[in-house]
Amino acid sequence: MRRQPAAASVRTRGLLLLLVPLLAHCGVAAQRRPAQPVPPPIALAAGLAPAAGIELVADPSLQRLLDPYPSEQGPSWLGGDVASSIRLADDRWAWIFGDTLLGSVSTDCPAGQSYCARSASGPGAGMIANSAGVMVRSADGVLSPLVKYWRADAAGAPAPIFAAPGDDTFLWPLAGVRVGAVLLVAANQHTRASGLLPVGNVLVRVWNPDAPPDAWLYDVHPLRAFRHGQQGGALLSWTSALVLVGDRVYLFGSRDVGVEARTVLARLDTRGVADRDWSPRLEFLLDGDATSAPVWEGTLDPDRLHVVEGLPGTSEASIDFAPGLGWYTFQIPALRHEIRLYTASDLLGPWSDRGVAYEIPAAWRATQGDCPADAAPAAWGEGDPGCAPVYAAYAPKAHPELAPAGGAAVSYNVNTWSGGLDASVRALETLHGFYVPQLLSSAP
Repeated sequence: MRRQPAAASVRTRGLLLLLVPLLAHCGVAAQRRPAQPVPPPIALAAGLAPAAGIELVADPSLQRLLDPYPSEQGPSWLGGDVASSIRLADDRWAWIFGDTLLGSVSTDCPAGQSYCARSASGPGAGMIANSAGVMVRSADGVLSPLVKYWRADAAGAPAPIFAAPGDDTFLWPLAGVRVGAVLLVAANQHTRASGLLPVGNVLVRVWNPDAPPDAWLYDVHPLRAFRHGQQGGALLSWTSALVLVGDRVYLFGSRDVGVEARTVLARLDTRGVADRDWSPRLEFLLDGDATSAPVWEGTLDPDRLHVVEGLPGTSEASIDFAPGLGWYTFQIPALRHEIRLYTASDLLGPWSDRGVAYEIPAAWRATQGDCPADAAPAAWGEGDPGCAPVYAAYAPKAHPELAPAGGAAVSYNVNTWSGGLDASVRALETLHGFYVPQLLSSAP
């Protein structure tokens, strides 16, 4: 089911700009051609080092592009996690979200707030496992606010954009990349019993990415290199980020979790990706012998996986390239409240930690009690229950389409540290900005 913005009489000037480019998109979607960016080099010229730090600040003008708005019919999108944006064409981007809360929201708000009075109750309200959006840039360069989408099931109730290929399972899409005529989306497969730990990895192949997301046609391909981490082994997941360079997509994966996580790499050849009988065949970056460089091999040997130097492991990220900066990514280290910038002159590493780009606001660093001044973040929740954090900040993602010239734009999200859905709903209904990806930008 497609979700339209509210009537113009209750929207800001930014939302007034939405309908014209969106209607134009509907009329010409079938004729659009996918973006054909110049592929970045996998490695910069020898001796050319990427630039140093970026300082990020909250950007209210960008935030309004993503904020909730009332739906003209049915429930409204109230917030969701993940928030990866995927370039579909020079003037259009798809966004994907994980768990998404639906309900009601108002725009009759105090000055300075584009939305208020969120409530995860009422007809159609609740949580779905994923949703999507489309953002369009008009010919005069103006970005429209994101239009959010989800499907409807046979009974008319809200349903996720991507359904899992199994009973009692669902998909959390984490990253995506357009490859010619198709869109590839990396997703974790979960069950309610497994919680945050995935039970599998898949690549979703969307056949018609130029259509509205609620009309996407897709098939699902398991990634057999996934390891669930039970029976003494480490979790091995391949859905952190997707990067297209030439004819290959590089899959950034994570071995283990939390402070023990490390980044590992796989890749797949995209030639033939639109063939009906295509299936992902991965190569893995493995350590050679003591005197040789890492090598790409088609057989997974978990004990030989090459750990990318200088880049901590994470369950989700974005990896982008910018002239003068090189390859870059943002991460919130495990149990920290800061967004750090990492850069590299070679996609395969080594990567360098360029320091803190943004401090998570104090409101999201609250604890359930007074913490000792010398309390280490790794000790949160251990020993002294009063020192446990209330919120978790996570999922920093770069959005080059939103960035100022020569700068960066980044989103991150905030959820409760523990307490489940009920605690998240209470926070969403009482705290402005909670569970809505927060947008930051930098000056060059």
